[in-house]
Amino acid sequence: MIAGGNYEVVGHGNAVSNFSTVVFPQYVGNCTVCHQGAPQSAAWENNPSRRACGSCHDNVNFATGLNHVNLPEPDDTECAQCHVPKGENEFDASITGAHVNPMFSAQLPGTTYKLISATGAAGKSPTVVFSITDSKGNIIKPSSMSSLSLVLSGPTLDYGAAQSGTSAYISETATAAVASGSNWTYTFTNKIPATATGTYAIGIEGYVNITINPGTVISQVVRDSGSPQVIYFSVDGSTVVPRRTVVTEANCNTCHYVLNAHGGFRRNVAYCVLCHNPNQTDAPTRPAADLPAETVHFKELIHKVHNSANLVSTYTIYGFGGSVNNFNAILFPGNTQDCIKCHAAGTMDVPLPNGVLNTQTAREWITPTTQPITAACTACHDDLATSQHALTNTSPVLGESCSVCHATGAAYDVNTVHIP
Repeated sequence: MIAGGNYEVVGHGNAVSNFSTVVFPQYVGNCTVCHQGAPQSAAWENNPSRRACGSCHDNVNFATGLNHVNLPEPDDTECAQCHVPKGENEFDASITGAHVNPMFSAQLPGTTYKLISATGAAGKSPTVVFSITDSKGNIIKPSSMSSLSLVLSGPTLDYGAAQSGTSAYISETATAAVASGSNWTYTFTNKIPATATGTYAIGIEGYVNITINPGTVISQVVRDSGSPQVIYFSVDGSTVVPRRTVVTEANCNTCHYVLNAHGGFRRNVAYCVLCHNPNQTDAPTRPAADLPAETVHFKELIHKVHNSANLVSTYTIYGFGGSVNNFNAILFPGNTQDCIKCHAAGTMDVPLPNGVLNTQTAREWITPTTQPITAACTACHDDLATSQHALTNTSPVLGESCSVCHATGAAYDVNTVHIP
């Protein structure tokens, strides 16, 4: 659970299983994720022991006191004297205090965003009105934010055309937004494409750097971010059509508790897909020597990450600062055939809505793009034979024929072949 240690088990037939690269899908200090619903589910809090604590904190030497504030602990009899269930302060030696996630510290003001309205037309710069408050309702000025951005993407049928010649979304710093009563107004410098039609979306993200436990040896700077929000608006006077829901935040958080990425302040699946659209790849951060670029389209990314241990090909993304992120060793904590674990009901069914875009797949068997249903399926089933099967049943003119065999009620219904 904690990186740095080595946990290797020799099993049946002398098979060697190393678990040192297994990634826990959320903050490891959140003990109640696992410790609930059983007769001894409160033991972690009320009965501390060297064996239980040392299984995670494996850098502690209880015999010598190394990494235990130089206090040797020959047995378990004195553990509960210091490690009481709950103390007076966060981050103290109590069991609950020592496992506080800084991101959820009570010392944070609790930044909250609200998108009030968004307007814009094809060929024009959109305008958005928003508010930022803390948990007590106090107004937070955009200029006081450490980071504040507004992201434009569209159309909602499938994000991918926010601005011609770009990766299909526009992000602008909004700390200079002007007061509009108790709210704030920002007009983009970039314009909506002149050919745009339908519904577009604007999302808001940001954070304030807060020092918790100031003046102490455990002081640290924490990003108080809040959850990004998304608002939809028509660019041509047509009825506003929000982006379809494919996976739900609640489903994500059954494993992740609070799903977050990119520094902890990007959450909310409806916000993720603004950038992780069919046209988006890691080209901006991937070295030229390692081209072609890898797709980071949300459906490819999530399928590949959650099925990474079973992939035939490698899935490596170059991220911010040139970081190299390989996902092939991640284990999914469940049955990968259980689509409804992540999907909203019915959203894995085929065919997909008309107008859904092809995915940029320069590193896959089918290049340079893959049609929508095939891209979803071959993200998990990434062997050559599956891509050959899909391509054989795909027309560049008429599209995919997947629904003949894989639609609801068909011989190989998606819901039938994925029975967990």
